[in-house]
Amino acid sequence: AEGQNFDSSQFDIYGFDLATNQPFLVSNHPANETAPALFGERLVWQREESGIPQIVSLDLAGKRPPLPPTVAPLEKEESLPSPLAEPQERSFFPTGNPYKGMHGANGDGWQVASPRSTDAVVRSNGSPYFDYYLVLDSDLGRPTGYPSPRGPTVGDLYRTIRVNYSKIVLVRLWPTLYPNPAGTVTPDAVGQQYIRLASSQDWVRMVQTNNEPNLEWPAACYQCRWVTGGQTRTYTWNGMKDYRLYQAINQWYIDIWYVVEWYRNNHPDPTIRSRLQNMQRYTPPMAEIYCNLDNGQNFYTYLQPMIDRYDYFTYHVYPWPEFDALNGYVKNNTWPWFTSWLRTQISSGTVLSRITEFGWNPGQMDRTGSTQQSRVWGNDGRWHTFCGDVQGFITYQRRNAYGVMVFLVQSTDPVLEKHDGLDNNGNPYSWFSCYRSW
Repeated sequence: AEGQNFDSSQFDIYGFDLATNQPFLVSNHPANETAPALFGERLVWQREESGIPQIVSLDLAGKRPPLPPTVAPLEKEESLPSPLAEPQERSFFPTGNPYKGMHGANGDGWQVASPRSTDAVVRSNGSPYFDYYLVLDSDLGRPTGYPSPRGPTVGDLYRTIRVNYSKIVLVRLWPTLYPNPAGTVTPDAVGQQYIRLASSQDWVRMVQTNNEPNLEWPAACYQCRWVTGGQTRTYTWNGMKDYRLYQAINQWYIDIWYVVEWYRNNHPDPTIRSRLQNMQRYTPPMAEIYCNLDNGQNFYTYLQPMIDRYDYFTYHVYPWPEFDALNGYVKNNTWPWFTSWLRTQISSGTVLSRITEFGWNPGQMDRTGSTQQSRVWGNDGRWHTFCGDVQGFITYQRRNAYGVMVFLVQSTDPVLEKHDGLDNNGNPYSWFSCYRSW
C-alpha cells in the first residue's frame, strides 16, 4: 500500500482483489482518511474526524469485504449488472447553487407532451426553478400550452422569467449563418437576426451570436467570400483543424459586431435602436476538438480579437466520467484547451464567460450505449450519475463562469435525445428531477 496525504473530507479507499481482478470499496467514511498500510492480510490506516485522530483497520482475510453503510443516494437508478462493488451516490455539494442553469427545449421538443416542457422550467405560478436559462430565438413564437404568466408563447414565458423574477435569460440566434463562395450571405444577415429579435421581443438583454460555427459551418470551402463595409473578404479552408477556418470565423463575427453596432446607432426606428443598445452581445461558442490544429496552434489563438470585442465569451463543456472523473464528479475538460491568455483573462474577470451547454460527451454516450440517465464507472474509481457530476462541476469546476446551462430539457432530434431531461410522455428522468431540486 502507498500512503498519501489529502486535505479532503471525502477521501475514499479502494482495494484490488487479485482473485477476481476487480476493484472493491474499502471505506467511504465521511472523514479525512490517510496513510494506508498493509500488514499481511490486514489493512491499517488513520482516520481523523472532528479533529480526533484514530487508527482503524480491516481484516481482508483473502476475500472481498462487505460494503460499509452509506448515506442514501440523491437519485434512484436501476442497478447495473457488474462484479464491482457499487457504493451509493452521496451528495458532496451544498444544497442549491446560484450558478445553476438550464438549456430549454429545442424545436418541436416544446410540443412533446405539451405543456410538460414548460412545467420543467417553471412552477405552476410561473416562478422559475433555475437562475440561468438559454433559449433559441427560433423557438420564441412556439406555444407553451399555458396563458400568462407561463405563456401563451415561449417568448412570453421567458419574458416572465427575466422581467418578473430577474433571472438571466440568454437568447441564442439560430440557425447559424455562414458565408459561401457566391457571396450571397453577409454579416448583415446576422445583423437582421438581431433586428428581428429586437422587433418582436422587448425584454431581451443578452444575445448569443449563433452556435458552434466550427461545426455548423461547412467542413470545407473554397473561396468563401462576403462583402461588408465596402471590403471583400475571401477565405478558403479544408477541415475542422484548418487554422484558416478560425481566421474566417474570427473575421466574420468581428464584422457582425460592427454591423450590429451601426444599427444600434443608425436604425431608423428609435425603439429598435434602444432595444439593440440594451443587448449584451455574446460570442458564438465553439465545438471543442480536444487537440491543436494541423499547424500545431491552438484555435483560440485565432479567435482572440473576436473574444476581446464581445461583451461575453461563451463555451461548451462535454466531459465523460471514463476520462474526466475527479473526486466523484467531472472536471472542466474544455478549460485545458484554452490558451494561457484566455484562461488568465477569465480567471481575472477581464473576460466574462458563461457555459451555455453542459452535458456528458455525446460521442462517448453513443460509443457505450449510454444516456444521461445511465450510471458510468469513472476513472476516479467511482460510479457516476449525471446529477452528481453536474452538481460537482458547477460547485468546483465552472472556472469563474457566470452560469452553467445544462443540456437539455427536451428534443425530438434522435442525435440529441440522449441528453433529454424528459421522456416522451413528458415525465422527468431521475437526473433532471435530482438536478432541478438541488
